[in-house]
Amino acid sequence: PLYRAALERLKAVPGTIFACTCTRGQLARSGGADRYPGTCRTKGLPLDAAGAKLRLFAPDAPTGDFVVWKRDNFPAYQLASVVDDEHFAVTHIVRGADLRDSTEMQRRLARVLGYETFLQARVLHHPLVVGHDGRKFSKSDDSLSVAALRKGGVTTAAIYRFVAVALGLSRSVETARELLDACDATTIASFDVSRRGAEPILAPFR
Repeated sequence: PLYRAALERLKAVPGTIFACTCTRGQLARSGGADRYPGTCRTKGLPLDAAGAKLRLFAPDAPTGDFVVWKRDNFPAYQLASVVDDEHFAVTHIVRGADLRDSTEMQRRLARVLGYETFLQARVLHHPLVVGHDGRKFSKSDDSLSVAALRKGGVTTAAIYRFVAVALGLSRSVETARELLDACDATTIASFDVSRRGAEPILAPFR
């Protein structure tokens, strides 16, 4: 009901969303796989057109006009995420640096929907942790599970040492207790992850 209510609010504002029948294959062939070229923007298709998705009119967004409602009649990620955060009154949002574009798109949605709580939330984009191959560490990557790391010879101490370096701690740690001791009140109060910039953090585990 929350997602549907948000969609109806978007529909109530003329010129905010439009129907799009482009498939991924069509967009890829036309060079619009990464940025929507506006193919259906001025076609005037009815919002309930069969097999259509709904896009927010945002030609100057990082990805162009982006999808808010999928052709399977479910909300797209951008709409679902901002609706959830507004509903639960989220005040702090922590995301990877690779999601800056998503944050911008969600702010656009929030402005149209009048979601003041979301717009006032503090957002932090932290640097990504990557391996020597340049790929970011992800929870979906089985090679980074605890079992896989142990099998590959990575010790617990090595992981804690890396965490300490990534946090910018001045002392080396090799256990959970040492890490907690190093993160005293003064250290936590002065910690500012934004000072690290957006450059990925290289981890020695892959």
